[in-house]
Amino acid sequence: MHTEIATQLGTKATEPTGQTLSILRFAEVTKKTGLSRGAISQRLRNSEFPEPINLGGRAVGFIEHEINAWIAQLIRASRRESCDAGQQNPPLNTGTPSTGHAAVTPVLGVAAETVHSNSQ
Repeated sequence: MHTEIATQLGTKATEPTGQTLSILRFAEVTKKTGLSRGAISQRLRNSEFPEPINLGGRAVGFIEHEINAWIAQLIRASRRESCDAGQQNPPLNTGTPSTGHAAVTPVLGVAAETVHSNSQ
């Protein structure tokens, strides 16, 4: 009941569990996930995405915490796959604290001395 009233008023509601309920429209979901409308529709057909709810007429919405949980699960699965394949995220090359020029050397293939002499 709270969700129905909140939807009509355009506000958030809370479940008895204390979870805040918020309904996202399709455009908000595409922005939040980075997926196109077609990609979301395909995943819905394959039962690989949280089901939308009917808001009346042709309007549908998605429960925000279900979308957030789906994103979190996707991240966990992606990280597990890279670990299972023996891949590790390469460390960020931030350079040395004193000059910061070491990060440039591997990318440009230029000796650090050359960078220093050109920058002076």
